[in-house]
Amino acid sequence: MTRSAAFCVLRDACDLIPYLVGHYLRAGFDRLLIVDDGSTDGSRAALAEFAKLGDRITVRHRDEAVFDQQGVMNAAAAELAADGFDLLLPF
Repeated sequence: MTRSAAFCVLRDACDLIPYLVGHYLRAGFDRLLIVDDGSTDGSRAALAEFAKLGDRITVRHRDEAVFDQQGVMNAAAAELAADGFDLLLPF
């Protein structure tokens, strides 16, 4: 059985989080991995609330001065692959 996961990095996207989470969960992904990259608009709190809903949502936080989208996305993909997910979708 194929296990699927979607993943992204975001910053200051509090208003978009409910739509992103709802869309990808309804699309049938088994896991969402969202990396918050130093948000200051309440995104962290919103992500924490969604993470409480179950094990399908994983949240990571980073507060590095330099934005390294390629490194963050590669690390997220590697984490999901190591957890046994076969189909990975960056968004």
